[in-house]
Amino acid sequence: RPRPCAKRSMIAMRRFGGSLSTAHTLALAERYRNFPMYSAPYAFLGMASSRALLILFGVYATPAAIGFLALAMRDTSLPGALVSSALNNAFFSWAARHIHEPGAFAALIRNVLHPMIILGTPGVVLFALNAAWLFSVVFGPEWLEGGRYAKYLVIGSFALLLCIWLDSVYSVLHKQKVSLIPEGIFEVIMLTAVFI
Repeated sequence: RPRPCAKRSMIAMRRFGGSLSTAHTLALAERYRNFPMYSAPYAFLGMASSRALLILFGVYATPAAIGFLALAMRDTSLPGALVSSALNNAFFSWAARHIHEPGAFAALIRNVLHPMIILGTPGVVLFALNAAWLFSVVFGPEWLEGGRYAKYLVIGSFALLLCIWLDSVYSVLHKQKVSLIPEGIFEVIMLTAVFI
């Protein structure tokens, strides 16, 4: 006898024309095979990059410098992560509905990127010029050095913010492999920069 939640799922699938057949399930698995095959390594690279940077930085730096870098990385990436998460969800929904409209993607990207650049650039410049002072005020004078790291990291975080929310285009178009390639290149460049 099916459990109540399984029974509700079956009723919902029948209501929306779904099928529970093995053939249908296998067809869906084949159609969406790129999601786990490329999205999982993409997510792993994204999460591992910051940890790998700290570990590699630790080979050459003092524990205090690693702490400064970790705080600077977290604080410069947090605002962008919040904004890109909201944009990514909204954009994915919009893109799924308008995937076949010619010129729709280009118009949306222009309409979103232009205000982001106009509104974000002054904030990034002000933060970069005052990062050391801000860190010493917010976290205490012993964290002033973290602000010096943050003034350089904020530029990369802002650049990432401008493009990271576009990743959902690859999912809508079933081209996850395309998003994995630039992520891999970015990780190689970033890790190479640590050694230079």
